[in-house]
Amino acid sequence: PWRVLRREMLGDTYPDKALEGSIRRLLLENRDSLGLPRVDITANFVHLSAGPFEGAAELVNFFQEQALALDTTKLCEYWVEQHQPIAPLAALLDHASWDLFGATEELDSRSAVAYALLREGLRSV
Repeated sequence: PWRVLRREMLGDTYPDKALEGSIRRLLLENRDSLGLPRVDITANFVHLSAGPFEGAAELVNFFQEQALALDTTKLCEYWVEQHQPIAPLAALLDHASWDLFGATEELDSRSAVAYALLREGLRSV
């Protein structure tokens, strides 16, 4: 689940607050042997989007030159599984009228899709 990835595997944005064994905590604890001048909030070396919608938007945005399309993402796969066309998903990622990224932060992808569809009125309860 996204929450486990963010909190346990990656670790807090502030490496000194990250859980033992998380990537950011290990980088902090081993910075000297890794030759890192500092490990802190501005230099924590790894990124993970806050949730699946933000992740899909970032992948498509940052990897445009490599032709990564929205329809190749797991989020889109789950969206289409719900018998929804891709165009509304693309529009939602471009300009949701509500806090899409915040509202779906740390949800697993299927739950995030279900929530967004309900919020958009595209599926009944």
